[in-house]
Amino acid sequence: MHRIRKIKNLKKIIIWIVAAAVIAGAAGGFIIRLKNKAAGSKDTAALSTVTRGDVEMTITGSGTVEPYERYEIIPLVNGEITDCPYEVGDYVEKGEVIYSFDMSDALINLEKQNNSMQKSTITYNEAMENAKKLTVTAASSGRITSLNVAAGDEISSNEIIAVIKDDVNLSVKLPFNRDQIAYIKKGSTATLSSSTQMSNFTGTVSYVDTTPSAAADGSSVYYVTVDFTNPGAVADGTNLGAQINGQISPGYGTVTFGEEKQIKAETDGRISKLYIAEGAYVSKGQMIASISSETMENAMQKSKLEYEDAKLSLQSQQDALEDYNITAPISGTVLTKTSKAGDVIDRTNSSVTMMVIGDVSRLKFSLSIDELDVSKVSIGQKVKITSDAVEGQEFEGEITSISMEGTASNGVTTYDAEVTINEPGELKPSMNVDAVVVIDSVSNVLRVPSSDVITAMGHSFVYVKDDGTVKAAESAKAPEDNSQRGGNRPQRKSESGEMPEVAEAGESAPNRNEAPSDAKAPGSEGESSRQPKAPEGFITVAVETGLEGDDYTEIISGLREGQQIYQQETGSSSANGFGGMGRGPGGMGGGMPGGMGGGMPGGGGMGPR
Repeated sequence: MHRIRKIKNLKKIIIWIVAAAVIAGAAGGFIIRLKNKAAGSKDTAALSTVTRGDVEMTITGSGTVEPYERYEIIPLVNGEITDCPYEVGDYVEKGEVIYSFDMSDALINLEKQNNSMQKSTITYNEAMENAKKLTVTAASSGRITSLNVAAGDEISSNEIIAVIKDDVNLSVKLPFNRDQIAYIKKGSTATLSSSTQMSNFTGTVSYVDTTPSAAADGSSVYYVTVDFTNPGAVADGTNLGAQINGQISPGYGTVTFGEEKQIKAETDGRISKLYIAEGAYVSKGQMIASISSETMENAMQKSKLEYEDAKLSLQSQQDALEDYNITAPISGTVLTKTSKAGDVIDRTNSSVTMMVIGDVSRLKFSLSIDELDVSKVSIGQKVKITSDAVEGQEFEGEITSISMEGTASNGVTTYDAEVTINEPGELKPSMNVDAVVVIDSVSNVLRVPSSDVITAMGHSFVYVKDDGTVKAAESAKAPEDNSQRGGNRPQRKSESGEMPEVAEAGESAPNRNEAPSDAKAPGSEGESSRQPKAPEGFITVAVETGLEGDDYTEIISGLREGQQIYQQETGSSSANGFGGMGRGPGGMGGGMPGGMGGGMPGGGGMGPR
């Protein structure tokens, strides 16, 4: 009996121990649920509202604005400033004179250079005239009756090279008596005849003798000179008869050839080439020979170089004179001025910035674009701009250029984009600005805060406040297409740029907690136990998202305007009900409704119910 009683007492002790453990476990679960209820109840949870508005994806940056164009005025001459009519803040048109220098010394130097130019011009012209002597030409038309040199011969100045006799332009003197001469005038046409050639040709009276001469028979005659062109067969000394205005010459005249001329060398040298042969007919100006002379050629080349140098020096002096009047390179405003009338500028040892002119009607600044984003921006894209110096105002800019070459620093490459502000308003050069480039946007769409959207197994969810109007069907079926324009909507990255990891048992879930990787999508087998678990007073609703912006995410389907949703806490360890002491089957016991055991709906643990 005693043994049996002891055994019964032992059984009672064991039963009490087990009961105590169960009660303690239940009490612990109750405390945990109280905490979760207090933290996530519908009465105390922070709420967001489904609204209608715009969603924007942006790139942000900052910079310092500067004039669209900016020029530093640097003098090109030394000397005293005689005039400077513009002050800081004045507007100046392009091309207006902004500085004038004393140019008296420059004008003297210009006159000297002009004199030098004239002297070199005279020398050069003389050399060119001498150079003509190296080319021998025919002084008149005629036949080469004598050629005295050959190619390669050395000759001296004034040496006879050849003799030309004119056998084309001939003349003849014919006698006429006193009675006939009255009918003959200068310019009259004469008919000439040759008894040997039995031919007639014409000529022109070039001279009528007014003084009689004695003929061979003792009679008194007047001689008339007739010029004619050799028809081709009349030789020197041929006798011709003539009839002029019906008057026949009583005698004959002897033909004489035209002028005979000697062709002489005008300089010392060597016959480098002959262009004619003896007996050849040449025209006036035709080349006879070429002479080479090293002395003359050197003198000619020297004078030519001196002439070119003087010409360049004169042009340089004339151009330098323009530097004594400095004109505005652009239309703009005088930003700074350091030199005034009366100052003496000496730029020998260093450059001097006398004035800065800038076009402040437009401003620009450089915006650094990360290599991952540079493909998303383009020339002409609009930029929203604000500045702490001009509170309450927003300015519009435009990307006007994007650098082709990036700059690498600490493993990151950035590209400079130039942003132009066409209407800067109260913005001034050197002010700091913040810039926002909208790379994608949608207008007038349903939207929720991006931080309140949960992603699990490629699907998106939100916790909607249970106001009695949310039907089970709204949370029962996953959207067929959870993609956004341009491709599948990626899972949101954490601030570090890494994808959030699934919380293991005993671990805190990361920022914007993702559902466990083995969670079931709504509408699939095991949906009710594997989808994200909503806090008490809220229902898990599957949504189809569009553009995920910086602050808001577009909702294509699954929600309606005005609904209230659970506001996720960034960094919370129980935002989706998957944190806590256990995840999935396992734990200290199966089948227990929450607390420490696994296998419960939602996976158990310390997350809100």
